[in-house]
Amino acid sequence: MTLEYWVSAEKWYHLWAPLLLDSIFLLILIAVFSVYKRYTKIGKSLFVFSLLIVSGMALVTVINNRKFQAYLEPVRHVTPLIRQMQYKPFTGYEPLTRQTIEAYTRYHDVEGIKATGLYQEEWVSEPVRFLGKKQRHFYFEKDGIEFKQYEASVVFDPEAKETAAIGTTYHLVNPDFETIGFSDTPYVFYDHLVIAEKDYKKEYEPGDEYLVPTLEEILRTWTF
Repeated sequence: MTLEYWVSAEKWYHLWAPLLLDSIFLLILIAVFSVYKRYTKIGKSLFVFSLLIVSGMALVTVINNRKFQAYLEPVRHVTPLIRQMQYKPFTGYEPLTRQTIEAYTRYHDVEGIKATGLYQEEWVSEPVRFLGKKQRHFYFEKDGIEFKQYEASVVFDPEAKETAAIGTTYHLVNPDFETIGFSDTPYVFYDHLVIAEKDYKKEYEPGDEYLVPTLEEILRTWTF
């Protein structure tokens, strides 16, 4: 999707379409009023004129709604996580408030970002060392810090080159979208932990398992 198409669609749905609908409603009221004056020359002219204009506006509305239909699905998934500006009728693009942006800073919305069709996915790997497993938690070490992760997001791959936390980050396919507030994702989105070692089932006894932090507490530049 091009920037020009997106901007045109945005202006259509937020500015021109509402104006046209309001105008159509007003003209319908005029046409209804002119019915009572249908026996006068002015009344007939006003009635016919109103119907012609309403028909033309309705046709334009239908045509543009079809033209910009491809915009409706992607825009549903746009949040302040990836866009820090919004379009306002008559004033153009304005920045969102800091509070709104901060509220979405760590919003984990991988599927939503993909659904916009505006981003390219990049896989990221953060190496860690596998220590072992206790019950339903796996224990790892990174930079001398021990941490744990629940088994649901841990996988074993004997062909993996290293044990690592795996995540994704997203970059705008078209950098021109930055001019209307879009940006690359600021954090890495956690996907899973992969264990490359053959001793996947080895046991481990942490000093105090309740005090051991999770990966989320260790990787502060990632979202979970």
